[in-house]
Amino acid sequence: MNPDVSDSNSGSNSDSSNVQVRPITSLLVANRGEIARRIMRTARAMGITTIAVYSDADAQSPHAAEADVAVRLPGVTPGDTYLRHDLLLEAAQRSGADAIHPGYGFLSESGEFARAVVAAGLIWVGPPADAIDAMGSKIGSKDMMRAAGVPTLPSITVDGDTPPDPDAVALLGWPLLVKASAGGGGRGMRIVEGPDALADALAPQAAGKRFLLARASRGRQVLPEQLAAAGGIVEQVVVYASNDVETADPQITAALEAGHVDWVTVTSSAIARAIVGLFGDQLRKARLASISPITSETLRELGHPPAAEATEYTMAGLVAAIAECGVR
Repeated sequence: MNPDVSDSNSGSNSDSSNVQVRPITSLLVANRGEIARRIMRTARAMGITTIAVYSDADAQSPHAAEADVAVRLPGVTPGDTYLRHDLLLEAAQRSGADAIHPGYGFLSESGEFARAVVAAGLIWVGPPADAIDAMGSKIGSKDMMRAAGVPTLPSITVDGDTPPDPDAVALLGWPLLVKASAGGGGRGMRIVEGPDALADALAPQAAGKRFLLARASRGRQVLPEQLAAAGGIVEQVVVYASNDVETADPQITAALEAGHVDWVTVTSSAIARAIVGLFGDQLRKARLASISPITSETLRELGHPPAAEATEYTMAGLVAAIAECGVR
């Protein structure tokens, strides 16, 4: 049975009796790789026709092969393909899609794209555009949470390269986490253990608005970074798809060659292909931990079967799988 979804994407709290309902019969997934495969697998189980988009670089990718319909986006880089509003809306029109699902990453956090989808007469499968805009700023979203009474960690805002108030910083306590107000994936995040290191941590992020966040370092939560420090586990090799040239981190390469890396966690099929391409047989000196069955399948296809697999698609599940196998 095809699902019925609300055609109201404004985020308003209008009377539900006035909401128009339209069925989704075909869904375009504006993403690639494992993200797209998971969404399409669920859509297929619900009787929805799946539509994939692919760049020239991803023409042979599994997500394109598994979709009911695949539409080419001419170009190689994400900026020329998966991030182009016009190409995605054209692909939806050509394929007869009722709805667009952005996956995560790429345009999933673009309120502008969400509005364009609705303006084109399509169903946007995601948060209302206003909610996306509000959550796009770490500072703005924290202010909203505080106003709603949601507990948040104490923080202060730093604008540009203006030094923060020393007294305000002292009230937060050490260590601190320096985090950019925009962006995601942990990029640009730095842990500062004391006041002497604060200026250096802020220097790479001087342009634009940034904030400091008190870090709860003595809680019971186990972070991948803590595992790496305690057990020789490399969290993952992050390869940005928009880079024209991808190179292996020399420190990780040296650690692999010396046999100092016990575990390498692999959190997507894209990262699986990236690390195998970058490190090749050097990976055989470490054990691979996969976050999902699909990622494990990719690793096996590449000749690097994982030694551990998460029982749930979370970092906590991945950590548990590693802990069960133990550290050599």
